[in-house]
Amino acid sequence: VVVVDVATDTVVGSITLTGTNPFAESAGLAPDPTTGKITLTEVGEFGRLDDGGLERIDPVTLTAEGFFVTEADLGGNVTDVVLLDAHHAYAILLDEVARSRVVRFDPTARQVTATLVTADDFLVDIELGPDGQTLYLTDRTLRRPGIRRFAIADDTEILPSPIDTGLPPFDVVFVEGP
Repeated sequence: VVVVDVATDTVVGSITLTGTNPFAESAGLAPDPTTGKITLTEVGEFGRLDDGGLERIDPVTLTAEGFFVTEADLGGNVTDVVLLDAHHAYAILLDEVARSRVVRFDPTARQVTATLVTADDFLVDIELGPDGQTLYLTDRTLRRPGIRRFAIADDTEILPSPIDTGLPPFDVVFVEGP
């Protein structure tokens, strides 16, 4: 990871990661709500489940801290993650043959606690909604593409679902109103 001073447009440092192929979703790198550190998903090789995971970067010391959850812990390549607190998080996982699933997991215990949805096609993006109570998922499956929503309180899908977007959605971004 390269660190750039945006005031001077100069590289001021770099951070060597534990894994390879950082696979952060395009909305940006959000701080972990528990630690304030930046969390990266590192896939390594797709289809291989022993070379990646979730890693925190300390934005003050500019150091990578190693995997705090591995692909082996979760059973898949982690392509997106939403961390709520030390014991409640969600991830999109890809298995060895590129089947997708969205899981709830406990980052501290390093284990999956529930599966919300599975798909033979690529599920791309999960985001915590502005209300802090809804998880949004872009579902690109050919049978039922759209935006799916899940209640954080009990992981149930909010109906109607999916919300039709016309074409299969890739990303969810929330914009504040005027």
